[in-house]
Amino acid sequence: MVEKLFVSKLQNPLLTFAAVILTSAALVPVIAGNMMYAEAAPAVEICAFGTNNIVNGLTVHSGEKCTVDGYTLTNTAVFLIEASGTLKISETGTFDNAGGILSNSGSIRNEGTLYNGGGGAQIINQAAGTIQNEGSIWNGFITFGQDTIANFGTIKNKGIIYNGIVGNAIINFGTGTILNTGTIDNDAFFENLGLIKSRGTIENDGGGVFINSTTGVIENGGLIENDVSAIFNNLGTINNQGSIINCGSFSNTGTINGNPVEADCTG
Repeated sequence: MVEKLFVSKLQNPLLTFAAVILTSAALVPVIAGNMMYAEAAPAVEICAFGTNNIVNGLTVHSGEKCTVDGYTLTNTAVFLIEASGTLKISETGTFDNAGGILSNSGSIRNEGTLYNGGGGAQIINQAAGTIQNEGSIWNGFITFGQDTIANFGTIKNKGIIYNGIVGNAIINFGTGTILNTGTIDNDAFFENLGLIKSRGTIENDGGGVFINSTTGVIENGGLIENDVSAIFNNLGTINNQGSIINCGSFSNTGTINGNPVEADCTG
């Protein structure tokens, strides 16, 4: 029926060129079974080292991937992931950003271990970047080294993100979004200027400082714990459909909607 209609309209001298284009576009689903499509070329693997390796910086270009599987890859300089580039760390893989800079505008998928430490180490997830964590990410886990994770893009956490040792920091900037269904464990400094949606656990341990700044929004459907000797300052907005338990210092000059903050330090 559609095909006959198309033919009859083509034979109509009053039919405009634009109408012909629209009508022929409608035919595409009918004849698509007879059409051939070129498949995208598979990503080019550039990290098939197989054994522990140290790189003095590396660029994963668009259409390339770096897979760390069964060994440790240590970066000591600038490791750059461009748009449409991919870094994958398998369950048996470890990426050690040892005082280097890991800058991501593409995709990082961590199923294993991602270390960021050694003094001045930085993970920068750019606005176009995505980090999906199903393993563990450790920031500043050994030294007082000013190690930083800066998020301008999207972090999806299903595993654990650990921010350890005073002097290290995780900052979620205004364009940043963190989707947490795992655990975020803060022993250092954590600041949110963007959006955090959590159905998992956010734990601010003793000695930790957590600041939800004036532009920050936290949508909590899970658990937020502020432990003894920990500091939690809310200057922004918290929409709390879960639980917030405070055993430390909790300051609120912003807005908390939903369930109130509880004081339960018996656990």
